[in-house]
Amino acid sequence: MKRVYYILTCLVVILICGCNNTDSISDNVDIITIDFDNCESVAMSDLFTKIEVIELEGNSESYLKGPHLIEIYNGKIYLKDQHAVFVFNSDGKFLYNTKQRRGNAGNEYFAVNDFCVIDNNVCIMDYDGSVYVYDSVLNLNELYHVPMNGVLFYKEIVNLNNDILVLSGPAKGDTLVWNCYSKSKDKIVETHYLSGIRGGGINYGRNKAYITNDNLAIYRLPDNGYSYYNINRDDYTMAERFRYDVGKYSFNPSKVDKNESIVSYIDEHERDLVVAMETQINNNFILCRLGYPLVYIEDSNTLPPNCLSFYSLNNGKHRVVNNVFENNKSIIGFDYMDDNCLYSYNDYYFANQFMYEESLLDEKSKKILKNINDETNALIFKYYFRNDIL
Repeated sequence: MKRVYYILTCLVVILICGCNNTDSISDNVDIITIDFDNCESVAMSDLFTKIEVIELEGNSESYLKGPHLIEIYNGKIYLKDQHAVFVFNSDGKFLYNTKQRRGNAGNEYFAVNDFCVIDNNVCIMDYDGSVYVYDSVLNLNELYHVPMNGVLFYKEIVNLNNDILVLSGPAKGDTLVWNCYSKSKDKIVETHYLSGIRGGGINYGRNKAYITNDNLAIYRLPDNGYSYYNINRDDYTMAERFRYDVGKYSFNPSKVDKNESIVSYIDEHERDLVVAMETQINNNFILCRLGYPLVYIEDSNTLPPNCLSFYSLNNGKHRVVNNVFENNKSIIGFDYMDDNCLYSYNDYYFANQFMYEESLLDEKSKKILKNINDETNALIFKYYFRNDIL
């Protein structure tokens, strides 16, 4: 049987990073407290108009082993799987992958630490800041060499605008470095140092997600959830806009004894940890998946794994999809927000684990779910939001 790959365990990673000096980013920001004990339970039909299931074509060139990055661009689905990017059309038909461009030649990359899509071209970022831009027939259109500038290795990249790429990575100590690189000037035009820890302790969790359509960069701080930074597109300066606090459910790294491993701490203090697994923002609300990693706690007073949670920035209303509680269903995989829908990748093939309402599925999607088996490559779930939600 196809190896069960828990994306959840990959999302909860240990990041020890840093540098001793940091930019002075103001702490005078709005702090949003998410009260998980006081929330409105809603059905999926209260949030979504329909759910579509896309089956990705499976063959020797397209079979996925465990992707952990997704991007949607002009209807195409881009997935990072190991050291290649796989591309499918909106119907799940396989188009190409970048495997044959991995090597040691001048037009080849060594590793896919991250990728982004620009004008239908796949931009692969290597650990040393080399950015390879390939078209759909894998011609190398551009190659950029971004200086390390104090970074130990580059982890993530985002395309901020037509000229600026933002690359991030750890430095020595407890700091994450974000470098704004100008393609036209071939140099770094702005650098930001962000502390990985508030209040001391061990850094635990992912370090960023980006939302470029709202000029926001999202940065995880392990002891209080997420911080949202606004990037000025004119001079690339950054200011913290707001952050949210997960309160008593948060993981406080300062509680971990220096002689104690994080793994042993979690084993003994499972209820201390709720992780915001993925978060996106669309003007007026936060979308997040929260839960206890690796374990399922049946106590009705605690959150189950992968709870799908919505928090409105406009009215402060917190809503949790009740399908998780009633049917023991959860979203498996990673999420991506695109205009009017949420994408989720799945390769854990037990239909009762998928989060959906039968009435929201079309006949094609129902048929796909009925026929999944060991040979199924992967599924993409598309959850279409109601207009009044967005």
